[in-house]
Amino acid sequence: AGRSQADGFTTVDGHIISKEVKEQDAVRACQVFFLVERASQGEDFQKLRVTSPISGWVGRWYVTNLGEQIVAREPVVTIVDDRVLRLTVFLPTEEWLKVARETRVTVSIGSQKRAGKIVSIARAGIAQSGRGSIIVEVDNKNRDWRAGMLANIQLDMAPENRLIVP
Repeated sequence: AGRSQADGFTTVDGHIISKEVKEQDAVRACQVFFLVERASQGEDFQKLRVTSPISGWVGRWYVTNLGEQIVAREPVVTIVDDRVLRLTVFLPTEEWLKVARETRVTVSIGSQKRAGKIVSIARAGIAQSGRGSIIVEVDNKNRDWRAGMLANIQLDMAPENRLIVP
């Protein structure tokens, strides 16, 4: 995910009558990105202007056609600021307990590798799976990696003696 990412919602049911931006367009916080025609019982049709909650880029539209029915509190569009990507990594308990903020991290997607930084280590694990999570951020100033991509994470931790049985 991007360091900042938000979904655009409406507070009313209605129809999309205008999409002011398309996927990958840059948007500013408070910029109008779509219009909704709504009708409340006993009221005339009204246009509702929906604005972006953050600055970033249009990551994904959940509606494809003008006139499409939308429902209040369901996401219509995702805005993402992907100049820095945030990854959630789940580790088995033993490894999770050994991770420190200073632990070196390498993030790989395909043949590309970048240094990452641990910004958070969860203080509570997931009892059902016995895992704990860490949050890693990686620079993406060229925006060539995208939010939602799967990445490989390498944590440089103290080596341990292991026994390999054939």
